[in-house]
Order: sequence, then C-alpha cells, then structure tokens
Amino acid sequence: MCDIWKTKETRSLRPPDLEPHIESIRRLGVRWVVFSGGEPLLNREWPQLCLMLQREQIRLTLLTTGLLLEKYAAQIAESFDDVIVSLDGPEKVHNAIRRMDKAFSMLQSGAAAIRCERPSFAITARNHHTKSESCLRTRNVSSCKQLNLNGISFLAADLTSEAFNRPVAWSSDRRSEVALSVEKSALLRPKWSR
Repeated sequence: MCDIWKTKETRSLRPPDLEPHIESIRRLGVRWVVFSGGEPLLNREWPQLCLMLQREQIRLTLLTTGLLLEKYAAQIAESFDDVIVSLDGPEKVHNAIRRMDKAFSMLQSGAAAIRCERPSFAITARNHHTKSESCLRTRNVSSCKQLNLNGISFLAADLTSEAFNRPVAWSSDRRSEVALSVEKSALLRPKWSR
C-alpha cells in the first residue's frame, strides 16, 4: 500500500508543471499516461491535467484506491479511458487493510456510479500478493466479480524500493513479514489443463 498518507509534506503535479513537458511528450509519441499516487484524485487539479493530455490524444488510466470514485464519477467517466482499482481481497480483508469499515462498499458504489455515467467504462482490479493474501487468490477473483469489475491482475508487492514515499527501503525483517515464500509463490502459478 502506498505510504503517501504518512508524510506531512505534499506536492502535487500542477498544470504549470506539466506544460513545459508537452512538447517532449509530443516528440516522444507518448500514447498512454497512468495517473497514480498515493491517491491521484486528491490532487484538485487532476481534471485540468487530464484535459491537457486529452488534447494530445493520449489514453488516460486512473490507478486508485477507489474510495473517491463515487464522488467524482461524472468527471472520471469524462476524463479517463479506464480505471484500475486496488483490491486487497474479500470485503473484510479489504476493509482491514484499508483501515476503513466501508472501503469495499465505497469501491462498489463508486464503480456503479461511473457505469451509470458510461455503461461500457472499463474498471479492473489490481491485487498485490503478500504473505497474508497468498491464500486468497480465488476469493480475490470472486470479489472482483462481486464488484462487477472487468478483470483482475496480480502483482508481487514492491519490497525493496524507496518508492511510495518510503524514506528508505524496507528492512529485511519488514520484507520477510510481507513477502511470499518461494513455496507459497509456486502455488500462484497458473495450472493449465488440456
């Protein structure tokens, strides 16, 4: 989970920050931009940033916790091409990890609100595998269906970088608390039958 909430200093990307890069974006032929964070919907200027990139005919994806989808449903449906939500597991697990009793239901009502605006809008889930979630793969797929999402992807948790507002990379003790063992990660491999 992103650690952005732990910092008191915040600096969001603003239209004047993006403007000098538009020409480079054109030259490079950028076709797709993902709004990520922390939580990109906390940046009050995200609609203007989207508009600037839409003018360049760039595909826009929102990567979000899903907690603010309902509040901004109309703007999201107008500004983005698709949304990827973080899904931590079934309702109880998701709520516990997000530290919010209604996180799952907020995600569900937000997805429904966007689909009221734009019925064919693609909303998928992303799940980061950790030691505590390794046994939940099937239940995560069921949760995705319960939320009426278009699909789900599974990723390994980032254990070594200083990304996500971490002042330093995690210690080996912290990594071992979170990381899947080699044996458990083998259980996540797809089983093919003919």
